[in-house]
Amino acid sequence: MIFYWLFGGIVVTTLTFFLSIDNINLWKSLNASAIVALAYCIALIIFNIKHFPVKRKIILVAVFIVGVFFVFKSWSLAYEQSTWQKQTLLKIRGKISRGVLNVRLNNAMLQVLSNYHSQADKNKKSLKEIYNELIKTDSGFVETLKFSQDDSPMIFNKVLSDTELVFIGQEMAVKGRNPDFANASGKKGMVQVRATLTSKGVKYESEN
Repeated sequence: MIFYWLFGGIVVTTLTFFLSIDNINLWKSLNASAIVALAYCIALIIFNIKHFPVKRKIILVAVFIVGVFFVFKSWSLAYEQSTWQKQTLLKIRGKISRGVLNVRLNNAMLQVLSNYHSQADKNKKSLKEIYNELIKTDSGFVETLKFSQDDSPMIFNKVLSDTELVFIGQEMAVKGRNPDFANASGKKGMVQVRATLTSKGVKYESEN
């Protein structure tokens, strides 16, 4: 009989874990399976405790309660630690992303600005014309502003005019300061920076 109880508990707990599995947050599955395992242990005690004398019943229940308390305490500490580690890693990732975006945008904008100011005054091309020319002829320039489709962060053209170029750099996976901020990609709350180029220079702004 005990074999069936053990087998049934293992099967139900395992099924609960895999049916509620979340590739992003494993704790959802762990918590769900832990609740099922606890319910199973309670049911196991209720259905089998009648076979024990009163003294053993009291000892068994007391040991079970103490065990559940310490397991819950350890579980809570592990959850808090993993949550803290996740938040810390995301903050680090956000700072790295801002740095990567600033470097790429800075390199691209300065290249456009350098080409603009190195022209002769006669028949001077606009910022937009120089940008379009670089996009067509300079693969290094294109690579600076382009991430592969699977990469995060991303860079978007916001404004292209004769006197102003505006680019938005956005992280696709890391949250910024404001969770309600509307990002350029349509997402919400992600890290985002803005680079604005005019003939006077480049202005950078951390938008979220």
